[in-house]
Amino acid sequence: MISVLTHRSRVWVLACLFLGFTLMIEAQESWNLKRFIEMARENNPELLSLKLETNRAEINLKAAVNNYYPNLEAQLKSGNNYGLLIDPITNELFFGNTFINSFQINSTFNLFRGFYNRYQKALANEQMNTASYIFNKRFNEITLELTYYYFQAWYASENAELQKKNLENFQKRKKFIDGSIQNEVMHKRNIYNVDYLIARAEAAIIANENTMRKNKAILFKLAGINWQDSVKMNFSDARVSETRMFDYNTVIEQARKNFPDIKAGQSQIINAEYAFRIARSARYPKLLVEGQLGTKTSTNKINEPFNTQLGNNQNQYIGLSLNIPIFRNYSLKQAEEIAALDIEAAKNDAKSLLLELENNVFQAVMDYNNALKLYQTNIRLNEAAQQEYDFAVRLFDVGNMGLFEFTEIAQRYIKASEDLLEAKFNCMLKLKIIEFYTDYGK
Repeated sequence: MISVLTHRSRVWVLACLFLGFTLMIEAQESWNLKRFIEMARENNPELLSLKLETNRAEINLKAAVNNYYPNLEAQLKSGNNYGLLIDPITNELFFGNTFINSFQINSTFNLFRGFYNRYQKALANEQMNTASYIFNKRFNEITLELTYYYFQAWYASENAELQKKNLENFQKRKKFIDGSIQNEVMHKRNIYNVDYLIARAEAAIIANENTMRKNKAILFKLAGINWQDSVKMNFSDARVSETRMFDYNTVIEQARKNFPDIKAGQSQIINAEYAFRIARSARYPKLLVEGQLGTKTSTNKINEPFNTQLGNNQNQYIGLSLNIPIFRNYSLKQAEEIAALDIEAAKNDAKSLLLELENNVFQAVMDYNNALKLYQTNIRLNEAAQQEYDFAVRLFDVGNMGLFEFTEIAQRYIKASEDLLEAKFNCMLKLKIIEFYTDYGK
């Protein structure tokens, strides 16, 4: 019995440990750039509103398809007449109080509406494509914003770590100087230079950590979710994965084929063309099939019971109706002219979108190529500054270098490290923008 309880206790302990470990992992969840982008697609309020536009376009398409079906409606009338009238049931002249009831079912079916149904369906179908392109266009813009603030957060985080490293080195130098002052090897004023470097590093750490939290808050806002302090930033996407130059013609060719901005502009032109055809369809004749089935009763026909009247007074009707537009105060012409202007406006908008894309791609290619050159140059500068600083530390520790010269070298090293970090940030950010244009749709 005791062994069974012991075994059960062990099982419960292991289960609790496993649960605690799982909760700890969940509490320490970390998000990279891809995770923020996924959350934005599902939760960003602006994108959710654009999804509703897509749903609305789907409903409009169903409504356009339903135009091909016949209409069917029931009509019930009941009225009282006092005075002289011809009874619609008996066709007799009657003076007095008559109560008349009628019930009928009407149906109409459009055989031809000047291609209206065809163009309306095509327009609704293209509007679905337009809504999808507009959603993707705005999603891309939000993705670029997320990318920018993600790398800003990385830059601030890396800068804070760099300053912590500098702070640790300067604190070591300060201990060495304190010992030299106590041994009367150095003057007390030498400590002030190191105190300045320490204070500068501490201030930079505070500023960069605050900047990182601000950018993290913006990332959560763009993702459409509330601030979650337990979520850690995962900077696995922050790396320079390419070291080659990009060619503008190659990038713009891929962007023209796949980018939703261009597809949205082209789709707007198609929408305007269908709207023009719909406006022109009003000039054509319209042919309808009409049918009716009904019956009537009248209190004037007192010799026949109500049920008998319903059976005897049935009527059926079927016929064709042809409507030919002749003159409508030039409204048809004006509608066509407005629709034609909408086509030209859509073409101008599409051209503007293409020019904007070409300019953005050109700028992105130039920015990345320059950023890559600057990053590679700063790597060499930082290596030289690192070697100079390491050599200066060894000389300073053995008393073969003065504090003033050491401080100058340390400041050059700090500047080179900060410049390298900034160059890496610019290179990674510009590379992500290039990949954004070249990898879209893959």
